[in-house]
Formats: sequence, C-alpha cells, structure tokens
Amino acid sequence: MAPRPKTQKMGEPKQTLLQKSPNTDIAKRVKKEPKQPTSKQTPTAYPSTDRANKSPRLSRLEEKNSLISLNNRLAAIIERNHQLELENSQLTIQIETAEEALKVTKNTIKVSIEKQNQEIKKQLLDAKNQMAEIAVNADNSKNALDDANGK
Repeated sequence: MAPRPKTQKMGEPKQTLLQKSPNTDIAKRVKKEPKQPTSKQTPTAYPSTDRANKSPRLSRLEEKNSLISLNNRLAAIIERNHQLELENSQLTIQIETAEEALKVTKNTIKVSIEKQNQEIKKQLLDAKNQMAEIAVNADNSKNALDDANGK
C-alpha cells in the first residue's frame, strides 16, 4: 500500500502527484513554484481580509437573522397553537354545557308530553264510557217509547 500524501499547508508550494512520490528521481529535481498573483487576482494563500472576513460574516449574520426570524415564527405558531387549544377547551365546555341543557330540556318536554298523552287517553276513555252510557240510555228510551206506543 502506498503512503498517504501529506496535505498541503498554507504558504507551502504546490506539488504535483509525481513530486509526492518518494521513489522517483524527478520528484527530487523538480519543484514547482507557486504562481505569483497578478494585480487583478487575489492570492490563494493569502486571501484579502476584506473579502474573507465580510463574506463569512455576512453569511453568518444572514444565518443569524434567518434563525431569529424562524425562531420568532415558531414562537408565534406555538403561541397561536396555545391560544387555539385554550379556545378549543372553552368551546368544548360550552358544547358540553349546551348538550346537558338540551338533554334536560328534552327530558322535561318528554315527561310533559307523556303526561299530556296520559291525560288525553284518560279523557278519550271517559268520552267512550259516556258514549256507551248515552247509547245504553238511548236504547232504553227507544224501548220505553216503543213499549208506550205499542200498548
């Protein structure tokens, strides 16, 4: 197994794969010097402090602001959820109270209707009995009239 190549440290000249191999004579003779940056380029080994510091700071600041915003949104959602749970429990209590009142009212009405139904049945029975008495009296009167006319 071949030895692992060393990672390049800042400021060290870049080496090719051929140069990293310890078994070649070329690796001993050839050393590649780092390119000198032109005036338009920034050196890779020594980045500009403005660009290097502002970009991560801006992204970190943006990330921080994003996290703050998301945290505030989450807090608002949790608060709204808490409010809705409280409102839900209050509405549940109101529904249970209304259902209980409705049940009591239904039972009261049911008892009242049953009472009226019993009274009406009794009146109907009394009316039938009176009709029967009247029919008997009418038959007796008719028989008496027939007896009086026939004699």
